[in-house]
Order: sequence, then structure tokens, then C-alpha cells
Amino acid sequence: MAVMDARYESLGQLLYNEVGEGALRILLYNEFIDDGVISPGLFYELENGELHYAYCTHEIDTELFHLKEVFDCDVKALELHLELHGGDAALQVSVTYADKFDDDSDTGARTDRVLQKHFGHTSAHYPPFEGTPFEG
Repeated sequence: MAVMDARYESLGQLLYNEVGEGALRILLYNEFIDDGVISPGLFYELENGELHYAYCTHEIDTELFHLKEVFDCDVKALELHLELHGGDAALQVSVTYADKFDDDSDTGARTDRVLQKHFGHTSAHYPPFEGTPFEG
């Protein structure tokens, strides 16, 4: 399990580097979708209690793909929760296997349940979309 611990620590550091300043808690919720697709959501809570969403960086996505290769195919979701206390940090990791994954609800509903569990509410501030609009 040392390889997994190192992967989790690496991912935790990437999350902290992305949103650590002023954040009390950071949560990465990711669903592993068929054919190697990932669906990450990065949330962080500020000292004033506001919950914010941040786009994942390429480095975070890459680390998630590495974890996907290490996990067996039964892993459907990952929650990586980082509690920041001054100079200390506590990292909690939980995985959801296929037999416990709620396929009947959509990603938004599952994400809301995870946010409720970790933050006590689901009202997050989302930044404007930074990508290229879909052209069909």
C-alpha cells in the first residue's frame, strides 16, 4: 500500500498547491467513467465558510489517471478530503466500488451527496467556464 500512500500524498500536495491559501478544507471528488475517462470536481472551503469550486489542473488530472491504472476496475469513485489546521494537514481517502456506486442518479446528484457529507451543504461558488464552447 506504500505506492498508493505516495500517490495520495502527491495528489494531496497538488490540491494544496492549487487552492491551499486561505482554505480550511479541500475535497477532490472524482468518478472513474468507462474507457478511462475521469470526472473530477475540486472544492474548497474558506475560513468564512464559503464553498468554492476550482478547475483541476493538468497535473491533477494526470495523477488521477495514474491512480486509475493502479485501482482495479471495480473502483468507480474517489473522495480525497484534506483538512488544513495551521501548518498541519490531515488527509482522508475513500473509494467507492461498483457494488456501492449509485448508477441510478447522475453525477450532479452524487456530487451533492458528497458535498453534503463533507461540508454540510451543497451551495458552492462556481467560476465562469474557462473552456471553448462546444460547437455541434
